[in-house]
Amino acid sequence: REREEKAADRIFGLLPEDQGQEFRKLWEEFEAYKTPEAKYAHLLDNFQPLLLNDASGGKSWEEHGVHRSQVYKRNERIPETSEIIWEQMKEIIQNVEVICTQCPERYVYAASLSRKTDRPQNKLEALLVSVGETLNETLYARTHSVVYASATLTVDGSFNSFSQAMGLNESEFSVADELLLASSYDFDNQMVVYVVNDMPEPNDPSYLGALQRLLIDAHRAQNGSMLTLFTNRREMEKCFEEVQPALKGDDLRVVCQKWGVSVKGLRDDFLADEHLSLFALKSFWEGFDAPGATLKGVVIPKLPFSKPTDPLSCERAARDDAAWRRYVLPAAVLETKQAAGRLIRKADDRGILILADKRLITKGYGKTFLRSLPSQNIRFLSAAQIVDEIAARR
Repeated sequence: REREEKAADRIFGLLPEDQGQEFRKLWEEFEAYKTPEAKYAHLLDNFQPLLLNDASGGKSWEEHGVHRSQVYKRNERIPETSEIIWEQMKEIIQNVEVICTQCPERYVYAASLSRKTDRPQNKLEALLVSVGETLNETLYARTHSVVYASATLTVDGSFNSFSQAMGLNESEFSVADELLLASSYDFDNQMVVYVVNDMPEPNDPSYLGALQRLLIDAHRAQNGSMLTLFTNRREMEKCFEEVQPALKGDDLRVVCQKWGVSVKGLRDDFLADEHLSLFALKSFWEGFDAPGATLKGVVIPKLPFSKPTDPLSCERAARDDAAWRRYVLPAAVLETKQAAGRLIRKADDRGILILADKRLITKGYGKTFLRSLPSQNIRFLSAAQIVDEIAARR
């Protein structure tokens, strides 16, 4: 009980005082009930408005013709909406028990607080520290075979990082064979990779200005048709504020993935206009298909490392001295490969990839990124030289 109290204090202490007290009160009331039926009733009374908002248009149980006591009569036929709510209630109880009562060490626990006062989305989470361990227990032991297939599973030509993350070769049920096949595309001839060797480091105050100048010049040289993939919304919008007006005079249109803008609308717009360029975030790093002349260049301003302050990264680092190389580096490499893959979608596609992160040159892990790219036609040039080459290639 003492461990549960400490866990509750730690989790609810992360919330604003009034919300923390409210959640704490609900948890203590929940713990006071001894039977499953009583616990369900408590959750129904306190969370019904939230659950019914999505599942049934905000109607109450009574408006659906379902008395609360009916929920516990499992042999009776319950209306479809109520069945949905029943499943949600069971899931909530399981989650509450994991986060506030059981607190197994395989999870890291986090509170996410929303700054939006009109639509607060505060939440408590239990995040698996090791997905592979759970897969060994829940998937591999219960299936005859599992196949993982993708063009972006390897890091520096090896499956090791993926195998470790997915728990392969850790038990008799997860013994795995590996097969790396060559691509049918001629990436070295179809894709030129430019690494900007005179960019400031990403944490240098002069970096953003240098990036803005590079983007303006590169878009002009390429005559649009470029996708710039950012890791930070604030930097993306600051670049857009400078680049968009500068290119407007060249009759080059640039759009930006701002708050509230439809991702589908941006995709459709980009595909419809051969010279349109797009500044985008994570939703465009993978799964975005723009074959042909619509996309001629991809720019990656910064390597996509996860935030070192996110709860999962912090907990992994606390448990494992090699966590950064085991988890963070491979994930960033694979994400960069996914982004590069936006460029070549057909056998006759051609294009350029511009990497504007100097850490590819100054840090030892830069070679891991570069050796993992689909094209090894890599050129280390200044921003001015890259712009000249792009113009000459047109």
